[in-house]
Amino acid sequence: MTVSATTTLRAIAYENGLLDSPVASAIYSIGPPPSPAAAPAFSSAPGNTVAITSASAGVTIRYTTDGTIPTETNGTVYSGPVTITVNPTTLQAIAYGNGFSDSAPFGVTIRIPTLTITSVPGN
Repeated sequence: MTVSATTTLRAIAYENGLLDSPVASAIYSIGPPPSPAAAPAFSSAPGNTVAITSASAGVTIRYTTDGTIPTETNGTVYSGPVTITVNPTTLQAIAYGNGFSDSAPFGVTIRIPTLTITSVPGN
């Protein structure tokens, strides 16, 4: 079979005496693969929180705080700064969206500064 343009291919398997298989379907694309989404970037935000952004417009970002690598189906969809409550925390994120292949995962280990309170004479 020769395919010269983006095409949806469908196939079915059958044999005498057996039930037909379900129809399988896939899109076969001609041309270069899509560019990856820009990798997520982290920046500190007020109150032990971390903001996550991507330079690629219109992408979705997923993140994890347990050190596992997020995917399009694993992790939390980013909707605002992530509060860090466990010290240390390994924050991992990816960006993905229509017209892009998944970004490379990016991760950092975050350590919340230790707050030390000392008494002052007379107080």
